[in-house]
Amino acid sequence: MLRLDFGDATFASVTGNVAIQQHRDATIDELYGTHGTIRLQGDDWAPRGIDRWLTATGIREHLDELAPE
Repeated sequence: MLRLDFGDATFASVTGNVAIQQHRDATIDELYGTHGTIRLQGDDWAPRGIDRWLTATGIREHLDELAPE
């Protein structure tokens, strides 16, 4: 367990485990935030976009690829 304090009451935590007997893949695939959640689809070498849920709209959508900002 890794806990991060970014200040201004903003925190993050990362949980890792190497004792899992069966798993789909060994990557970070979901990120949760105050504005929504994203789930990475595919593998590192074969990405298939992301599924995104936004708190403001309450809508889940699939994005094939994010354009660089």
